Amino acid sequence: YTQLRAAFEEYVYRASAIITWQHPALKLSSKPGEAEREFKVRCQEEARKQRDKELAQVTKEYERKLTQLQDKLEREQRELELDTAKFEGRKRDELLSAGESLVGMVLGRRRSSALSKASTKRRQTAQAKADVKESEQVIARLQEEIAGLQQEQEQALEQVRAKWADEAMQLEQVEQRPRKSDIHVDAFGLTWVPFWFVTYEDERSGAHQEKLPAYPLP
Repeated sequence: YTQLRAAFEEYVYRASAIITWQHPALKLSSKPGEAEREFKVRCQEEARKQRDKELAQVTKEYERKLTQLQDKLEREQRELELDTAKFEGRKRDELLSAGESLVGMVLGRRRSSALSKASTKRRQTAQAKADVKESEQVIARLQEEIAGLQQEQEQALEQVRAKWADEAMQLEQVEQRPRKSDIHVDAFGLTWVPFWFVTYEDERSGAHQEKLPAYPLP
């Protein structure tokens, strides 16, 4: 009897196993009685949550960088407007100075003073023109950086979507067996089911024997 009980516990230890599903990346395990399809649905829902969270983080980071570049671009655009206005003013001043110098020379004023003043106006006009060109170059560079960063953002978001679309289906089947220390036999015994052997004969086929329960079975 003791040997039979020990053999039964050994059988439970060797033959009993529960098949479960796990998702290591999501740190999820199927619950007792949960079907594979139900667990997959639960993993997909969790993967969507994780995907949306990561998408929000990526978007926030790129929006911060884009905002910085947009602020720089707006400042440069305002500076370009000022530089353009200054350049137009310098050109008018240069024309007026050239006219005044011409009139002065006709009236017999000092030529060297007129030439010096005209040269100064030309330098100021050239510098104003250079400032305009510099602002235009900075604006073009910032616009390229913004376009590149926007493209990089879209690629990063697409990578996140693709990663979680694939990750949601990365399930692992795990066979869980009991430990011997976890096996507890609450009741163990021998049972006897009485029955009758009935022998009878019929005219056509001769003798027969049947096994019948000695009491009504449930």
